[in-house]
Amino acid sequence: MLYCLIPNVLVSVIITKLILFPLVPWIRQLSQAEPQQIEFVGKRATVSTLEVNNEFGQIAVEHHGPPIVLNARCYGAIPRQGDVVEIVEYDPVNETYVIRLSK
Repeated sequence: MLYCLIPNVLVSVIITKLILFPLVPWIRQLSQAEPQQIEFVGKRATVSTLEVNNEFGQIAVEHHGPPIVLNARCYGAIPRQGDVVEIVEYDPVNETYVIRLSK
């Protein structure tokens, strides 16, 4: 039984290499492509956690399909779950968005 396994694995590896070899340039191009950045600053969102404060919170932004959940911080009035907020800026150090209550 084992004597059949080793040749089968070797043949499978060779066939896989032959099939994937023409795709190598395309795969390299995909791996080097930069991910598309979406600009959220200035958009409105809905608070999805119980509240957003200066240490914790998440918001949901509508964007072509299901909402995108982002980490957020608020340094003014504390918005509660379901409140509509405006995204003011992006903090790249903490990878969070600063928000304020929408008027």
